[in-house]
Amino acid sequence: LPATPSRAVRRDDNIITVLFAAGPLTLMALLCPLFGVHLQNQWGTPALMLAIPAIGAVASKLKYRLPDLRAALTAVCLIQFGSLVAAAFGTLYNGNIGHHSGFQSDALAASALAVWQRAVPNSGPSVVIGPDWEAGAIAAHLPGRPAVMMYGRPENAPWISRERVESCGALVVWPGANLLDPPALPWQLMERMTNRTIVSARPKYSQSDTLLEISVAVIPPAGDCK
Repeated sequence: LPATPSRAVRRDDNIITVLFAAGPLTLMALLCPLFGVHLQNQWGTPALMLAIPAIGAVASKLKYRLPDLRAALTAVCLIQFGSLVAAAFGTLYNGNIGHHSGFQSDALAASALAVWQRAVPNSGPSVVIGPDWEAGAIAAHLPGRPAVMMYGRPENAPWISRERVESCGALVVWPGANLLDPPALPWQLMERMTNRTIVSARPKYSQSDTLLEISVAVIPPAGDCK
C-alpha cells in the first residue's frame, strides 16, 4: 500500500465492491430453493466486503482520505493467494489432510455400489440419502449420477417424491463406522433398511495408516422404478 493515502474512495469503487459481495450472496439465496443445497454459515463471508464502502462513507464524512482501493484489493488478493499456497504445501508436508480434501469418493462409491448390487443385482441406485458432502461426493461417482436427498429430509430435495424413493429404493450413507446410527429417515423407511455395511478407503494424500470409514445401507426397491 502507498505510504500516504492518494485519494478518497470514488463512488464507482464502492459500486464494484458491492457487486463483488452481492454476487455470491445472490447465488447463495438461489441455491437453496432451486437445488436444495444446505447452506453453510461460512458462505456468507462475502458480506464482509460490504464493510469497505461503509468505512469509506464514514471516512468521507470525517474528511479522511483512504488508500487507493485497487491497491488495497490487490494486496488482499496476494495475501489470500499466499495463504492458500502455504496451507496447501503445509498440509501435504505434514500429512494433516482434512475430511473433505482426503475424501476418497471414487473408491468409496465403488464399495458402496458393491453393497447395493449385493441387495439389488445388476442395477444402480437412483437416489442417495445422507449428509450433503458424503452423499453428494459418492453420488457423483456412481453410474447414472443418482439424485441426492440431503440428510433424508424431503424439503431439501422436493424433486424426489416419496413414491420414487419407495418404488426405486435408495442407497443410504453416513459418516463413521457406526451401523446403529443412520440418519433419521421419513416415511418409515428405516424399517426397510438392509445390508448395513462399513466401507473404507485410504484418504487422499495422507501418509497415515488410518482409513476413512463410512457406513452404507440399502433401501431395496419395492416396485417398478421408472
